[in-house]
Amino acid sequence: MTTASLKNLRPAKRYAKALYETIEEKGANTVLDELQKLSELIKNTPDAKVFLTHPVVSLEDKKDVLVKSVPDMSEITKNFVFILLDENRIGCLDEIIDSIQEDINNKNNVLNLKVTLAIEPDKNLAETIKHRLQNKFNSTVNAEWEIDPSIIGGMLIKIKDSIIDLSTKKKLESFKKI
Repeated sequence: MTTASLKNLRPAKRYAKALYETIEEKGANTVLDELQKLSELIKNTPDAKVFLTHPVVSLEDKKDVLVKSVPDMSEITKNFVFILLDENRIGCLDEIIDSIQEDINNKNNVLNLKVTLAIEPDKNLAETIKHRLQNKFNSTVNAEWEIDPSIIGGMLIKIKDSIIDLSTKKKLESFKKI
């Protein structure tokens, strides 16, 4: 997930919801992939974001450049991006992508989380943890693994904005308070 700009978050969610409702049955993953490719193209092309957001550059020029840069873009994706350009919301693209991905994950009962351990887990441990988390949350789990020796043992589980702290460090700190 990218770091969202607070000023773009609310409009991005509105645009993402409208697009997702339109594409839900017609291949949301395809449109999402195309938007991600476009986002990467904008990030990796010097001055692309400046060009696409500059008020002096005409909308027709912006649209022409996008069509030529990504010729295999589906009609629905192209029209959506044109709406973003028309409304001067192309800067919300990453937040829109995040929101659509979240909608797809919710529909498919997929939970993205970050698991922090003190040591690198071997394959069996990682699978055991992932399996237990799937049972606990009754969802398919996509786990991102992170190593932090300062937690001493146990784990931290971060789900969206919540953290479940099962670390040895936390237990030792609570003993100090007694």
